[in-house]
Amino acid sequence: MIKEFTAYLSHAIRGSKGMDATNEDMQKNCEEALELAKFLRGHIPELDLYVPAEHEGFVNQAHANGYLTEKQILEIDCQIIESKDLLLVFVKNDWVGGGISVECKYAESKNKNIVYIHDTDDKLEVIIRILRTIQEMEM
Repeated sequence: MIKEFTAYLSHAIRGSKGMDATNEDMQKNCEEALELAKFLRGHIPELDLYVPAEHEGFVNQAHANGYLTEKQILEIDCQIIESKDLLLVFVKNDWVGGGISVECKYAESKNKNIVYIHDTDDKLEVIIRILRTIQEMEM
């Protein structure tokens, strides 16, 4: 039995449309990340998973009202990543955007283990990759 591990699930908010993303685009991206998170939690209950999409309403409102800039939001995300054991990166359509890139570079600078999850990956294979990574971290 593995001990509890913490992970941050990096995922697109705006996606490949960038600043042209509509609210519907952003909602769809968040919903896909939430579906993945639900699957991961269902198959790896020892994984304490932080998912930005679960907090997007607050972040979006804070950004829209000028309380937080995009840079500040990413700085906070990186602080959260620093407190986690592992970075999981959800990649859609083989595209990694600006925010995800910042999070990955930060995780690399802190020697965090990173597992990339492509939207086309077999989900059970993803579980095996994550569990193998966690096992290696325990050694």
